[in-house]
Amino acid sequence: NKQKEEKMNLSTIINILESYRFKMKKEYSLVGRDITAECGRILFSATDIYDILQVDRNADDRTVRGAYFRIMKQCHPDKVPREFAELATKAMAKVNDAFESYKTSRRTQ
Repeated sequence: NKQKEEKMNLSTIINILESYRFKMKKEYSLVGRDITAECGRILFSATDIYDILQVDRNADDRTVRGAYFRIMKQCHPDKVPREFAELATKAMAKVNDAFESYKTSRRTQ
C-alpha cells in the first residue's frame, strides 16, 4: 500500500514537472516573440531617435536613459531566440546610435 502511494506521488510529481516545463517553454516562446517584435519595430518602423527609444520629445535625461537601458536589455542577443540573434544585434546597434545622437544633441544645447 505504501509502495503504491509512493509510486502515485512520484507520477504526480512527474506530471506536475512536465506541465510546468511545458508552461515555461510556452511563456519563453511568447516572451521571445515579444522581444523579437520589439527588435523588429526598432529596425523597420522606428523613424527618429525618440521613436526608437519610445520616449516623448520633451522627456528628461533620466527617462531617456531608462528607456535606453530597458530596450538594450530586451534586444540583447542572449535574450532572444538564437535564430533572431542577428536581428537583435542590429537593433542594439541602432538603439545605441540613437542614444549617442541624443547625448550629442544634449551636449550642444
